[in-house]
Amino acid sequence: MAMCSFAERFSMFDVTPLENLFIEEYMLRAPGDFVKVYIYGLRLCYHPVAEATVLTVSRALGLEEKTVEDAFAYWERQGLLRRTGDKPPTYAYYNLKDVMLTRRDGAQEEISPAERSFNTALQDLFGTRLLQAQEYERVYKWMDDFHFSKDVVLLLVKHCIAASGKGTQVTFASIEKEALRWAKHGATTRTAAEDYLRTLSAHYEGAQRVLRQYGLRRAPTVDEEALYAKWSQQWGFSLDAILYACRETTKISQPNFAYLDKVLENLHRQQLSTRADIAGAAKARTDVMRPVREVLDALGAKGVSPTEDLAMVYASWLKMGFSHEAVLRAARYTVRMGSGRIEDVSVRLKIWARDSLFTAEAIDAHLARRRQSIQHLSALFEAAGITRAPTPSDIKLLEGWSAQGFGLAALLVAAESARGANNPMLYMGRVLESWAAKGVFSPEDARAEQERHAQKPQSPAATAPAPSRPSKEVGAHRFGQRAYTDEELDSLLYTDLDDLSAT
Repeated sequence: MAMCSFAERFSMFDVTPLENLFIEEYMLRAPGDFVKVYIYGLRLCYHPVAEATVLTVSRALGLEEKTVEDAFAYWERQGLLRRTGDKPPTYAYYNLKDVMLTRRDGAQEEISPAERSFNTALQDLFGTRLLQAQEYERVYKWMDDFHFSKDVVLLLVKHCIAASGKGTQVTFASIEKEALRWAKHGATTRTAAEDYLRTLSAHYEGAQRVLRQYGLRRAPTVDEEALYAKWSQQWGFSLDAILYACRETTKISQPNFAYLDKVLENLHRQQLSTRADIAGAAKARTDVMRPVREVLDALGAKGVSPTEDLAMVYASWLKMGFSHEAVLRAARYTVRMGSGRIEDVSVRLKIWARDSLFTAEAIDAHLARRRQSIQHLSALFEAAGITRAPTPSDIKLLEGWSAQGFGLAALLVAAESARGANNPMLYMGRVLESWAAKGVFSPEDARAEQERHAQKPQSPAATAPAPSRPSKEVGAHRFGQRAYTDEELDSLLYTDLDDLSAT
């Protein structure tokens, strides 16, 4: 026991001197709880309590034990005290004037005012998160390796805290990656770092705008900022152009920077860097793809996006001379034939090209003539007693007879004369060949010729058999035309086009 001491409870009414130097140089920037620990520890220095421990201090101040330990560690790094024991922890306070003017003790190196100020400023950036000794060592290593000034380090750390999305809980590993990036860009002085930060700020804001375009409210990552820097600096895209290009990424369920990077890379290859350029190209693509989409719709492939390859195929059809409406006719024709393949549309158009059918009007007229031929064949078959369905060969014969100048009424006369023959169509062909040689084309001349033929004695060697019964009154109205269903008519109409056009 000391020879002399203050009476019990004296300390309650005594004073603990706190230097203005502490208030001005240290307290104003220190966390409040840390200041409380320092002042309470200072009181214990002037009025020691034998049983004082970290636990009793924490209870007296209403703080966690760890907060008390962190506070003492903080003031130790500030150079105001030194830990002298571990079990239990004990601390020795330094005189502030001695700290400011001389070395703290012979066991430790002197910390310059500049270093002390830097350490304090660094700790201030992290608020209540107490930096550890190894983290300070890491920071000083960056300064040595990358030749950073203290100002640059503070700017770097402040940027990472703001941009990391983790605030003061940002890891020093991620800060070190950013430090390496700064070093590569030559941002090692305050001026260079501030210039670099201005570009990073633009990249951060731009990347954030892209995230907002996707409906995301988080902060952009460092990698996303780097991508935005590439788009804006290396490729020359404006923010407006980048946001406009975002609409292309809606084709996937979860739009992201990686997909947008591919979109912009494609635009960059096409030398499209402004919103106007991109919009113009998009409109041109839409104009090109609209007719292709209509062809797909005609094929029953609604909702299928046209591809560049299909656009090239469509362009080749136009180059052949076909109009857009003619191509649509071919697509619908292909569907009627039971197919929906682009390859079959190409086959149909090649056949029509051989028949010089390049417009919708020409195709419609051709089909109308073919429908009429089928209906006429129906009447001729009725007159000739033919019960089978017309074939492409029958249609070709009829079109040949029509081309010679025979109308339906004259053909009906020939058909009735062929009734009962083994091959009525062949018989009709011989009769019409004989009439054509004599210039007989009208139904009146045909009836007259048929009557003369019926009255003329026939030789057994006659090549053409006599009609079973002559007709004195033959007309188209006497023979009803067969009523075909749409399916039957389509079958005859489209099948015969395939066969006839190919011959």
